[in-house]
Amino acid sequence: MATAFICEECPRTLDCIVCGKPFQFFKAGRGRLPRFCSKQCKDKRSARVLYSIPCSTCGTMFKPRRPFKGSRPQTQCSLACRPQCKRTYSSPAEQRRQEGHRRRAVKRAVTYEAFEVEEIYERDGWRCGICSKPVNPKLKYPHYMSASLDHIVPLSKGGAHVRSNAQCSHWICNSRKTDGPGGQLLLFG
Repeated sequence: MATAFICEECPRTLDCIVCGKPFQFFKAGRGRLPRFCSKQCKDKRSARVLYSIPCSTCGTMFKPRRPFKGSRPQTQCSLACRPQCKRTYSSPAEQRRQEGHRRRAVKRAVTYEAFEVEEIYERDGWRCGICSKPVNPKLKYPHYMSASLDHIVPLSKGGAHVRSNAQCSHWICNSRKTDGPGGQLLLFG
């Protein structure tokens, strides 16, 4: 495949993508060709806002700051609206855990409901849904008898990440169950 030779000493002419005026430049090695005739045209292009959108919190129309390809435009009109859209978690570890559950649910295209695992543990009375023995709330993850969130119908088998499909379990019971059947939601009367 033959490449075209561009003389570095001869000027080339292109049209500015903002004002449309032709401008000359010298090609210096490899790289991207210039698209603007001046710094003013470049600044005018970067400051351009093409559309207005409604605020996701209050509904007022506003122009987002970063509407260009490769960046996410803002969805709230001001800092006053922003905190109302963010979900608050009890801890950073809980936020990471929820993001992991959400990611797995989206990957498998199943229903996702946001809830904290401590809510499920309290609902089940800190009792394992697989072996029916009590779970010690003071034990943390590396311990094999620590609390773990178990999906009754596993996400890999089409189960949803919702409160009705989640139960408290020991970590060892949950890891032995893997994605097989076993356990059901305990009913308290």
